[in-house]
Amino acid sequence: MDTRSIPELEAIRAHLHRQLRQLPAALIDGTLVESRVRCGEPGCHCVEGERHLKLNLTKKVAGKTHCTYIPQAMIAEVREWVATHKQAKQLLKELAAVSEALIRAHGREQRRQRTTAKGLTLLE
Repeated sequence: MDTRSIPELEAIRAHLHRQLRQLPAALIDGTLVESRVRCGEPGCHCVEGERHLKLNLTKKVAGKTHCTYIPQAMIAEVREWVATHKQAKQLLKELAAVSEALIRAHGREQRRQRTTAKGLTLLE
């Protein structure tokens, strides 16, 4: 059970929100899948040697897997986008947990106030 105070939880939530705002705007949902392929050009090193790297972004849409080819020139950039999305997703998960803890803390505070108020009226 989370026993942190409302001000503590609000400070944590503000900190997480600042971290989220500091993330780059470019992000993308999905998983990068690497594969090695032969290009089919005669005389290319991939015919007998190491194959070419092919990268796809995969994600589920309405229960079906969709793949998007990532051009070689964008591989590093798209890797960053995927990493940024994972960071954002984790921060949102933490924000949601803190928000839920805030709801519980408010409930505890209200119960404490009612109990205190009842105790005061009994003494008067």
